[in-house]
This record gives sequence, C-alpha cells and structure tokens, in this order.
Amino acid sequence: MSDFYDNGSHNKTGLFVRIPVIDKSNYKNAFEITFSMNKGTFFGDVREELKDSNYREVAKRFEDFINAKKMDKENRIFKSDSYVAKIYYPKKHMYYDNELKVYNSLLDKDYLSKLYFNGEINNFKYIVMERLNGISLFDTWRNLTLSERENSIKQIALILKDINNIVTQKKDFKQEFIINFNKNLQLLKDEYLKKYFKEIFDELIKYLNDIEQCYLIHIDTHFYNFFYNDKKIYGYDFENLTMAPLDYNLIRWYRMWQHPDDFYYPKNSLSAKDIDSYGGIMEILLDNYEEITKIDNLDLRVKLYELYYLMLETNRCNFDKDIVKRYVNNARKVKIY
Repeated sequence: MSDFYDNGSHNKTGLFVRIPVIDKSNYKNAFEITFSMNKGTFFGDVREELKDSNYREVAKRFEDFINAKKMDKENRIFKSDSYVAKIYYPKKHMYYDNELKVYNSLLDKDYLSKLYFNGEINNFKYIVMERLNGISLFDTWRNLTLSERENSIKQIALILKDINNIVTQKKDFKQEFIINFNKNLQLLKDEYLKKYFKEIFDELIKYLNDIEQCYLIHIDTHFYNFFYNDKKIYGYDFENLTMAPLDYNLIRWYRMWQHPDDFYYPKNSLSAKDIDSYGGIMEILLDNYEEITKIDNLDLRVKLYELYYLMLETNRCNFDKDIVKRYVNNARKVKIY
C-alpha cells in the first residue's frame, strides 16, 4: 500500500516511507523506494526486483555527501545502479514543479535522464528517473583536452537554449529584482556592508530595463550539474529555475569562471593550473550563445547579478568586509566578453 507508516518505534528508527513504483516502459520491472530518517541522518535505496542492491553502501555514500556538502537535508536523493529517486518535502514543492517542467517539456532530448515516475503521497512529492552514466564535469575537467572542453561547453549552451525557450514572457524584471535585493539587504547584520552593497547596487541597477524579455533560466549552471560520459554532456538537477533575461544564465557561470574553487569539493583543493583551466569558459559559452552577447551593457548587468549573488552568500556564510571587497574588486577588473 502506498502510504506513510510508523513501524511502532518512531523515536528509535524514524519515519519510513514505502512507495511501490512501476517502470512504465516495462511492467515486469517493478521496484520500490524505501527511505528513512533517523536523527537527521538519511538513508535510502531503490531496490530493483530480484536484484540485491548494496543499499547500505549507497546510503553511507549519500550520508557522507550531504554532511560534507552541507546539502539542504529537506531535499533527498537516493541512488541504485539504475535509478535515482528524489523526495521533496512540502516547502520544496516548487523544486519538484521545476524539475517536471524541464523533463516534460524536453522529452525528446537525449541529454536528459528518462523520467520513469512521479507522484505525491501525503503531501510528499517524488520523482524516479534513470541514473545517468558518467561523472560530473567538475571531476573530469582537468583530464579533458582543450577541444573536449570546448565541445562540452558547446553542448551546455544548447541545453541552456532549450530550457530558456520552454517559457518566454515580457515582465517588470527590474522592479522584482529591486524588491528581492532590498529584502535580502535588510538581512545583513553589518551596517557597513549594507551601505557598501547599496551604493554599488545603485550604480548598476540603471542598466536593467523596466520591462525585460524574460526566459526560463536554469540558475545552477555549475559543473556539478552536468555529467560527462564519452564526450557527451548530460544535464541534471533543474530545481532552481526562474524567469529572467537571457544574460541571467551567467549568474553562476560568471562565478565559476572567476572562482571555480568556490564550487569545487573539497574546498581549496584546486591547483593554480586547475583554476587557470576555467579561464576560457565564459568566452566559449558566449561564442555559442550569440543572443546573450547582443544585450546592451552586458558586462555591467552581469556584475549586478554577481553583486546580488555575493550579497546572498554574505548572508548565508557571514562573509566579512575584506572577503566581500575581494570579490567586488575582482569583478571590477574583468571584462565579461
């Protein structure tokens, strides 16, 4: 039966969920998702019928991952050899909706996982998809040739274009951006930084138009969200989407271009040579997404987005003024394109 149940010892073992799922492409291949929560530690597995998956090992790897990355534990990902299951708690339903928007709109694209099943039980939503072969582009980047790197970014540009065109509309993006900026600005505890961010913001906000042509934007375009296998790129993790101008595609891409070590795990493990290898990714992406390069004041607009992202990080990570100024001064020196 598809429901939540308590096995009678909730305080010791946590909440268990069992969801029977049928692979629609092969009704003989039934499998079940089981996951549990125990004092903030999460274990999960997807066990295929008649197959002995080592789910304890999968669970341990997942536990290590979320602890090391400090992943939001309200989004849960469980893996077997063939499947990935993602569970969305009620306040994360927007992420579920975003994922489905991409998978259902781009069903014919071979750079996406096959979506097997999705549903909702007791206000908990879930999707089950094909597990992709390959490793993250971050983890293999240093091993690629220059031509392989360029080809990888060309494929990413195509993925972004497809996502951008799922939904388009004109909207008052500027006013929305100002409201979001001011709301997060008030969360800063340091009065000096409040004034510092506001002064730079006031210099740059004039480069946004009152009404902007907006597109569906995949915000998290760092290399951990792209898999590489045999020269092919696969997209993954479409939870963070927003409606914004085309150049908003660069909000994370800029940071990865200038500060790849901010994303790479373990922290501070990239060598100077590794960091230098990301130096061409902005030019390659924009060479393959010409529409972005036609936007007036592109350089200053992207630096406005970076300022907003930096402020969010300052709130989350409690950056001091020296760290903030280092990022801002670096942004002032570089030319986007």
